[in-house]
Amino acid sequence: MITTESIGGIAERVLTTFMGWEMQIVESVELDPTNMTIAGSVQIDGPWSGAVVLNCSEPVARHAAAQIGSVDPVTEHHHTVDDAVSELANMIAGNLKASLSETSSLSLPTIATGSNLCVRIADSITIDQAVLQCPKGLLTVTLLERRAVVDV
Repeated sequence: MITTESIGGIAERVLTTFMGWEMQIVESVELDPTNMTIAGSVQIDGPWSGAVVLNCSEPVARHAAAQIGSVDPVTEHHHTVDDAVSELANMIAGNLKASLSETSSLSLPTIATGSNLCVRIADSITIDQAVLQCPKGLLTVTLLERRAVVDV
């Protein structure tokens, strides 16, 4: 079973290693949902099924795009920002998947943008969430577990 510490630890390690960001897991914070405007999700399928959702603000996403693509964080196109968030969500999901089962597989990342985002995956419940502080703001990594659907 994955714990909040392991979700936060994996996300912190991925973002520190790949992005060179100094990260800090935040234990208690009240998130403003209007600031979380970009979400990248990757589903995991196998003996355990669920999803990983990375949710962040536009400044965090633009900072990631600038570092991944060596572009100007102010002028790059939205597809570059989407690609960066997709890549980060995919890397975190891949590391989480390794903790679950060798026979699991990952979906392609899905991106959602807007204000007051709430990403839901059908028949899933949140089992863990970690909030991390990075150079340009907060981001969340949420682990959802898909419940078995029972036919009635």
